[in-house]
Amino acid sequence: MSKRKTGVGAAVVALWVLVCMAVAQGQTIELSIALGDTNQEDGIHLGSQGDFDTELVVVNGVEARRTGNGQVLPSEDGNEIRDTYMQFSVDDALLFKGEPTPRVQLRVEYYDLGTDNFVIQYDASSTGGAFGDGRFTSTSRVTKVNSGKLKVATFSIDDAYFGNRDNGADFRIDGLGDGPETIRRVAVLLLAEGVDFEEDLSLKYEQVWGTEQAELIVRYGDVDNLGVGWPEGFAPFSGETTPEHDIVWLVDPDDAEGTDRIMVVSSYDGWTGDATDGYTASTSRPSNEPCEILIAYTAPAGGVVSAILQVFADDFQSPVWRSSFQVTINGLRVPELEDVLNALDQTGPVGKLITFPLPRRVVASMQTGELRIFVDDPETGAGDGFAFDFFRLLLNPVEQ
Repeated sequence: MSKRKTGVGAAVVALWVLVCMAVAQGQTIELSIALGDTNQEDGIHLGSQGDFDTELVVVNGVEARRTGNGQVLPSEDGNEIRDTYMQFSVDDALLFKGEPTPRVQLRVEYYDLGTDNFVIQYDASSTGGAFGDGRFTSTSRVTKVNSGKLKVATFSIDDAYFGNRDNGADFRIDGLGDGPETIRRVAVLLLAEGVDFEEDLSLKYEQVWGTEQAELIVRYGDVDNLGVGWPEGFAPFSGETTPEHDIVWLVDPDDAEGTDRIMVVSSYDGWTGDATDGYTASTSRPSNEPCEILIAYTAPAGGVVSAILQVFADDFQSPVWRSSFQVTINGLRVPELEDVLNALDQTGPVGKLITFPLPRRVVASMQTGELRIFVDDPETGAGDGFAFDFFRLLLNPVEQ
């Protein structure tokens, strides 16, 4: 689709009217581009010339595109300019000069390859940016940890202008010259006033900046009730207990490590002579060994001042099996969270969301961009299994 210009045809004008009406009615409109040898464009176009040529790569059998990191990449126009950026334009018939809404979420699916950084620079209506007029306004920085995983960085923006002022485009990925960026997909969500910024709960990992809840939200694991799905009408963030669900579910090897799988306490040796719960009886070593949860994130520029940890816990039954769970976070024992988990009776099995403000001593250990969580009972020998659906970390939460 071409850019909307003065004197455009009736079809483009009609599309503009439809988009404006949809946003006015509170609908969220998603525009996207899937990158590859032939890009799949739906309202977003990838530029190619100057310093923003990109190259095709294949990661785990999936096509993506990679920035030049200061190298001269092959280009359609044969230019020999060193390439640094990946540059995008949104169809003017869908979003132009802050209309029909300046509130967007910009979602970037990237491969976590290397330990370098990137930012998004976008055309804003504010007075920020490199020239003080909104052009090339930068988002928070994303730091990679070379996990090899596909991750998602989502930026909540309330000053999108997108008037083609960033080298003729609306936004670009700046690799900052410290390593190439490998991008699979980019999406822009148009949000009406009063509609909350969203998370994509199907993603295995997502960082979301600038929401109404916190400066940064980091979610580790998809939100799917251990893969069995949610009962109709159930709200996973409500803190309510789920109905009983099946013990056995299909394990997805692509799930975030330590989520959507049964773990049995390390002190259980199978010879206690006591009865065990269903999770223990239906699994075996080594597949049910407890494992550490490693949540990597980009620490906010001003540091982590406070944090809330949300855990969707499943089948903890200390009152029944006399287990005694211990919790360490970044190597520190957290008895306050141990008390919460050891008070749960989730016979069923059932699950629920636990919301836990992290103590100051833990927050002080979080400035490096890692949260390492380990839950286990290394002492009692109880035959008690447990599981986690997802973890959600709110960094510098907004006081409600």
